[in-house]
Amino acid sequence: MEFEQVVELIRAVKESDMAEFQIQDRDFQLWMKTSDDSKGKSGDSKTTVALTSKTEESTEKTGITEESRRQVVKSPLVGIFHASALQDAEPFVNLGDIIESGQQLGMIEAMKLMNEVRADYSGKIVDILVQNGQQVQFGQPLFVIEE
Repeated sequence: MEFEQVVELIRAVKESDMAEFQIQDRDFQLWMKTSDDSKGKSGDSKTTVALTSKTEESTEKTGITEESRRQVVKSPLVGIFHASALQDAEPFVNLGDIIESGQQLGMIEAMKLMNEVRADYSGKIVDILVQNGQQVQFGQPLFVIEE
């Protein structure tokens, strides 16, 4: 399944009335659960997404359980994603890094302006879904953080 198809699937499930969704293909598994926080004034719902690839599975098979709390950091705008401040510099974060809430994860260039992408959650970077220099869309998943 192509990346764009996965993003569209996540968007469709999030916009539906489904509380939980799981799909498994030859080389990946996607699990989503939406918890309704309608007790709050905003009426927003919180979505937990877990995506695993069979090529990344280790001897202890990657289990997707309710205890696994993964958050997706999405693009706040359309632009070009930059993993570091300078072209030859180290990226702000790497796979497996432990991060704090508010930490800078990358930048998105839009109309010659650089916009910081910051983490809303503390945890471990378990997936980086974009590459340096890649065009991103508003709401496109960029990082997966396991709390």
